[in-house]
Amino acid sequence: MARLSRHEYYLQMLALVASRGTCARRQVAAILTDTEGRILATGYNGPPSGYPHCRDHIPCPGALDPAGDTARCVAIHAEQNAIVQAGLSGNLARAAILYCTCSPCLNCAKLLCSLPHLRHGPGAAARAADPHALARQGRRLC
Repeated sequence: MARLSRHEYYLQMLALVASRGTCARRQVAAILTDTEGRILATGYNGPPSGYPHCRDHIPCPGALDPAGDTARCVAIHAEQNAIVQAGLSGNLARAAILYCTCSPCLNCAKLLCSLPHLRHGPGAAARAADPHALARQGRRLC
């Protein structure tokens, strides 16, 4: 059997990372790597640390809202969690590639634009425009 490429490896890893998500609506994952392909941080969607998990307790007020409407949802997005985790470990400045199971929402795209050297890896997120283009156009894709 052929060895997986790094991209294939990270794309398969996304499913495992997403399985940690505790949002009642969907499971999303993000992986940040450096230019050498080292994993800097992972993130999945769910409430902030110390808050009750939506799937274990009463769902958040936004659990039954229409798709794309996250105004009442208490979950932090996977991309946001990966950025926070990379920052807490001192690795955020080295972030170069984002792998994600979906395209970023406008707020996540704006955060990702703050990381000047970041680009999307292949996969679901890469099929959409890059986060810089998303923010410029004001588009929301997930």
